[in-house]
Amino acid sequence: MGEFTQARRLRRMPQPMSFPERGISQNDVLRMLTEKLCKNIPPEQNFCNPYAGPPHPFTRMAWELAQNSFFVSGWGEEIYRGTHEMEMEAVRMVSSLLNLDDEKSLGFITSGGTESNLLAMRTAKLLAERRKKTSRPEIVMPYSGHFSFRLAGNLFGIRVREIELNDDLTPKMDQVESLINENTIAVVCSAPEGTLQVMDPIKEFAEIAERKNVYLHVDAAFGGFLFPFMKDLGYSVPAFDFSLPSVCSMMTDSHKLGLVPIAASFVIFRENYVFDDIPTEHVTIHTITSTKNGGLAAAAWGLFQLLGREGYRKYLQNALEIANALARGISGIQGVKLLAPNKQLYTVLGFTTTDRTPVENLYKEILSRRWGVGLERTPGPRGMPFIRISLSPMREKRYAEGFIGALEESVRAARSKA
Repeated sequence: MGEFTQARRLRRMPQPMSFPERGISQNDVLRMLTEKLCKNIPPEQNFCNPYAGPPHPFTRMAWELAQNSFFVSGWGEEIYRGTHEMEMEAVRMVSSLLNLDDEKSLGFITSGGTESNLLAMRTAKLLAERRKKTSRPEIVMPYSGHFSFRLAGNLFGIRVREIELNDDLTPKMDQVESLINENTIAVVCSAPEGTLQVMDPIKEFAEIAERKNVYLHVDAAFGGFLFPFMKDLGYSVPAFDFSLPSVCSMMTDSHKLGLVPIAASFVIFRENYVFDDIPTEHVTIHTITSTKNGGLAAAAWGLFQLLGREGYRKYLQNALEIANALARGISGIQGVKLLAPNKQLYTVLGFTTTDRTPVENLYKEILSRRWGVGLERTPGPRGMPFIRISLSPMREKRYAEGFIGALEESVRAARSKA
């Protein structure tokens, strides 16, 4: 297997440029815009991001209807009452997907999974402060947890204690209880984690959290709009949601597998009392991006009404079928191998080279053929380089077939240059 030589990338800035002194014609600006956008990899060939596939086409109509309204946590409800209702009702519908139908629950649409996870950790910290539990807050999570929890640690002064991983990238559960102490304000787990969609044993985490009387947050960025519909389709799905009584909060990204435009995530709390001590004035601001475009709420609410569980089942079945077709295609190409730590394949696949061909070279060859993929490392201090592809439920099978053809060409080209 080739070495991974890519250094940590910094944001590449152009040379300094002056603000335009005079404007130019609209036609010239549109031509320049088109030239810039042509540098992007076409959406239908972008397998890089978990939300790279286009959102459902209906959401554009819903967005345009509501984009001039806003929904703001804590105020504006009388002015934009309809938009607020759509946010709150969308939260209730997602809560139901996650097995929480309780009038005491509370939730919000956020700008994405990072904000959702930050809000959960902030809430856990506020609860610990109310109880005067500790002045040195800590959270415990698997090493494979999302970077947003480390960001929360940095922003909120929380120490992050990480659980080591087994060879199959699952957390070493015998370490969990030893890492929990009097300073622990929350335990975090993922359903599934985002790099290769390895499922944490949520039920075991829930049992430990109940035994230790500690706040439990589940990052279901992918799972929230995947597992309920897989279960409907007859797949075996382990308990991962509010059906486990010690789960205090969850998040899920509707802009990943929920077909809603970027950026729309949901964060949901079992009990609304957790916000009693939010430090604001007469208005209680629960979110970081307190003012949000009304199109987000309208797109989510409208799409849930349009598709229902039946419609989502069809889209998720399509994504799972394409994932399996891609897995078969990748496995049939000499020089690469599929990384499959899961027994169950979901919507993210990883593969690496089997000879001395550098993974980075193969990555560049794929990009040169105008196909979007990600260059990643498996979680852990000694992470292994691999190429990651992630599927939207809107993906078409013909583009998956096109990707396999481009991958075959890329493998041959990369090998010849090694």
